[in-house]
Amino acid sequence: MGPTDRRLPIDDTRHLLLQTGYDLLMSARVQGDLDVRLRDVVEKAHRTTGSAYQIWDSQDDYRRDLALFVAETVEYADPVPIGELIAPLIENATSMEEVVRSVGEMYFDYFFERPEFAAFLRLASITRPEPEVAEAVLRGYDNLHEVLSAFLSVALMAEGKLRIRDDAIDFAPRAVTALTEGFAVKARFAAHGNPDQVRRRVDTIRSDYINSLLALTRQLTEPIDQPGEPD
Repeated sequence: MGPTDRRLPIDDTRHLLLQTGYDLLMSARVQGDLDVRLRDVVEKAHRTTGSAYQIWDSQDDYRRDLALFVAETVEYADPVPIGELIAPLIENATSMEEVVRSVGEMYFDYFFERPEFAAFLRLASITRPEPEVAEAVLRGYDNLHEVLSAFLSVALMAEGKLRIRDDAIDFAPRAVTALTEGFAVKARFAAHGNPDQVRRRVDTIRSDYINSLLALTRQLTEPIDQPGEPD
């Protein structure tokens, strides 16, 4: 079916084209693609190119609004209530590495299993720098601030004599979230083809992520001054 001449109000057309762009981005046909082109969107939505350019001046403007539209569907939420997550770690953890691996693998799987995160990061990576898109990313990251701050604290308790650096307290949870999301999306892009090969690729990426998370955690810390120790 070709473009239709049936007119919709501008607001309805805008929503239709954003929803169609989101559907295309999430579809199997474009899972490996970094872009959603406006010409494909209007064709899929049975609109005319002119109707789209009444709303957006350029492809970049459409991408920006699509990124914000997708951001509204992406819910950065703790996959496990903080008490259920942290209490067993405090009781059973024997090392920073054990805590990092336990929490890190859970968050990796959380991002890996939800394709909307991959869709949002793809859009954010190709959208020209826009404060609104950056703010949407940070708002999502900050939703995980409490649980990841607790995770880092427990990891440091297990290691002993370490604490988060003062200049990294607010930055650390965002850094952990960004690292986790990035590796999980990379693994999702690799999850195509022979199941055995996919499993090996994803396991390799997960292992690289855990090692990177452990290295990042160490970089965000400093020794706790002990009583009687010289400055």
